[in-house]
Amino acid sequence: MFREALKVGFYDLQAARDEYSFSCGVRSMNRDLLWHFMDVQTQLITPICPHYAEYVWKELLNKDGFVVSAGWPDADSPDLTLKSANKYLQDSIISMRKLLQKQVLGSKEGKEKGEIEVLWENLDLIKRQLGLEHVEVFSANDEGAQGRAGQHGELLRSTPLSSGSPTPIFLS
Repeated sequence: MFREALKVGFYDLQAARDEYSFSCGVRSMNRDLLWHFMDVQTQLITPICPHYAEYVWKELLNKDGFVVSAGWPDADSPDLTLKSANKYLQDSIISMRKLLQKQVLGSKEGKEKGEIEVLWENLDLIKRQLGLEHVEVFSANDEGAQGRAGQHGELLRSTPLSSGSPTPIFLS
């Protein structure tokens, strides 16, 4: 029982956080969601690591009282459709990033291509993989594109393209 609690309360939750980070990039993670993650994980590991949990509860989360008094976090029933859609999206992100990396690192002509060019060349594949009718590609280097990105314009401006940093992908 101890092993299962540690696996679910710590390792599985960490894996979910890592998957979220991989999907949107570290700089694009939602701050409130991360704080909620830390709150839930602290409550889940309290029976196993009470001293550490109390430290996180008071010093990092700035919560009053004791974490042992907070009880168990509430959770809704898992949405299996959403879980399946997330798995599909994760697999699509991985395959698109592999394709992007392959094409950026070198093409048959020996000329390197930028991420934007690779995305433009593969728009049909992206549409099919994600089941979308309309896809737009915006470059962080194009000020006009930043204005057309609407609510995502600020995120596009704050996430310049660089090798090793994931390309932001927005779905709406």
